[in-house]
Amino acid sequence: MNWHNVRWDDAALDGLADGEPDDGCLPDFLIIGAAKSGTTSLYYYLRQHPDIGMSVPKEPNFFHRADFRDALDEYRRCFTAAGRVRGESSVEYTYHPFVKGVPERIHSVLPNARLIYVVRDPIDRAEALHHQHYCSHKVGREVEKTFAELDPGKNLYVASSMYALQLKQYLQFFARSSILIVDQEALRFKREDTLRSVFAFLGVEADFASDRFDSELNTRETKLRMTGAGVRLRKSPVADLVRTKVPASVREAVFEVARRGLMRPAPRTLLPADVRARLADALRDDVAQFRELSGLPFDHWSVGPAERVRS
Repeated sequence: MNWHNVRWDDAALDGLADGEPDDGCLPDFLIIGAAKSGTTSLYYYLRQHPDIGMSVPKEPNFFHRADFRDALDEYRRCFTAAGRVRGESSVEYTYHPFVKGVPERIHSVLPNARLIYVVRDPIDRAEALHHQHYCSHKVGREVEKTFAELDPGKNLYVASSMYALQLKQYLQFFARSSILIVDQEALRFKREDTLRSVFAFLGVEADFASDRFDSELNTRETKLRMTGAGVRLRKSPVADLVRTKVPASVREAVFEVARRGLMRPAPRTLLPADVRARLADALRDDVAQFRELSGLPFDHWSVGPAERVRS
């Protein structure tokens, strides 16, 4: 299998799924997380299937909204791609307790929805999410400061790596059989078998294959971070005008020029060994519960029962 790293953006996915659009409808399934676990790639793979229509944008984050009941027509317009089943992918649906009430809101609108939860080694995932937030200027580079407090009620990176904590919120409203847990390692290295199980879970042709399944998105170890000037430009009226008035094909070319001039490589800052050890201690009980709830061993993870030390 050939591995390709493809830069993610909404424009890069335009036109990748065939079929005539319609006026929209509510989704049949949702990818609920976890952030930095391969959800972008999974969204891309599902979009190739002729029986699956994926939302645009990828992450509507609709059920964050207090006015979600009054905005259902707006939500329907995210699902105009043709498909027998339709879905979306909003990783912040597993940000409890920082975003509360999402499972209940989903169930009140979509009681029969199928849910897909993609997970990875929880320490590696927390590290990767911190780096993404650093590249988008949400946090500073200092990982020791970010992980000084490991209380999940105060630290988003810890809370969103507590997969049992997140899953339990959904099990209050959805049957376990309606939730598919996907291991990022399996999605990367046993992709055909994993996608076959996802397709079967969604009730579409399980044996569908595509050359595009060789692609892997959003995986670069060295990402790009916008300069201060770039941040100011991104928030300017000029950028808003380009987003709203310029056709997608031209807009992407404009943004590509801006990226080259206003972004710099940002190698990932790895968690020091002592921080990883403290984080493993904080996550160990949750990981044990998640193994039990999921019925999966996750024996390649760095958090007990047998500790794995990253070389």
